[in-house]
Amino acid sequence: MTSQHFLTTERKKTRLYLICTLTLTVMSLDITMVMLMCVHQAVVYNEELTAFTSRVTTNKLPYAVIRSKRYDNSSWDIDKSHVGPVVNPYQFKYVLEPRNVCDEGHLLVVYVHSDVRNFDRRAVIRKTWGNTSIYTDIQMKLFFFVAMSQRGEDDDVLRAEARENDDIIQLGFIEHYHNMTYKAIGALKWLVTRCKTVTYLLKTDDDTFVNTFALFKHIEALSEDHLYVSGLLVCCRGHLKLVYRYGKWAVNRTEYPDDYYPHYCSGIAYILTADVARAIYRTSAHVPYFWIDDVYVTGMIPEAIRLRQIDMRGAYIRDVGKIDELFAGNEWYKFAFCHVPDLHHFERLWNIVRSKALLERIPDIEVVVPGRLANNYTYRYRADLPYYYVPPLTEMINY
Repeated sequence: MTSQHFLTTERKKTRLYLICTLTLTVMSLDITMVMLMCVHQAVVYNEELTAFTSRVTTNKLPYAVIRSKRYDNSSWDIDKSHVGPVVNPYQFKYVLEPRNVCDEGHLLVVYVHSDVRNFDRRAVIRKTWGNTSIYTDIQMKLFFFVAMSQRGEDDDVLRAEARENDDIIQLGFIEHYHNMTYKAIGALKWLVTRCKTVTYLLKTDDDTFVNTFALFKHIEALSEDHLYVSGLLVCCRGHLKLVYRYGKWAVNRTEYPDDYYPHYCSGIAYILTADVARAIYRTSAHVPYFWIDDVYVTGMIPEAIRLRQIDMRGAYIRDVGKIDELFAGNEWYKFAFCHVPDLHHFERLWNIVRSKALLERIPDIEVVVPGRLANNYTYRYRADLPYYYVPPLTEMINY
């Protein structure tokens, strides 16, 4: 080996050594910077948590603090809710309408999706939780939305029912589960044009039992001092659900190409503020039609206008075997909605809940949060009781 060749080899070794040393130094600096950033974020988070805890203990959470990420719908704007061109030029015909609609004194409108043939279900609702004459603390209006029957005699009976009760709106298309979205959008259109002064709307089905005493307590708390009077869609918010390709609810890829639906609400019941109802109706003309109404109205459209649903799953009883036990127990006021298809069971539940309301006072909640009916819930999330979970307040704030 010549001396020149030896020097060249040594230079290469030296250069390689310097490159390796420099690389390790840079990596060490990067790791140090990352560690410093983590420490900084931990300190900032601890300061924010300490400040938040001090505010909670004073029981005087300001509106801006309560809303946080879980409730902050400030990113959506009703004036920007039109997304894309008009794809659904809805033209609704209302065959039957009530003579008396909404007054300025009505704080809440309850609108029930009902099958035109379900005369008995509507009658039971009017006798029980839908009997507006028994409520003195809150002004409520009740409406039923139905479509047209394939049999003419059902429509004849319906007209007589409408004349007697003055609470039915019939839309001019045939009753069918593939037309449920038409009913949902048609109902919203009618409500936002005929009930312009109402603050809150509650959508239910005709087999939904509503603990109106607990619900009204919550609505009054939300409306006090105009705390929560806009930007709300409160419901039992589902997780991402797989799109069924087989069965009654089968959806082909032409109708919905994705494998999962967006987050959407259980259709058993959900609460909207009037501005959200207007935005959903107006945006429906711009979001391609989808026939499963819960997915479309509470999932696809809110996603289009960046409106986040507020979860209140703790107020829903989904275990049929627990319904009587929970409404007869000491925590009856913590539950507002359940599915009760049996009419006798429906009336029995109403007698239980009304007796409770007459004898017991519903406790005031310490911090008013949309979707939270009470301070604490006995039932927590477990694999066998997935529907009773209510996140702790700190978890809800720091979502």
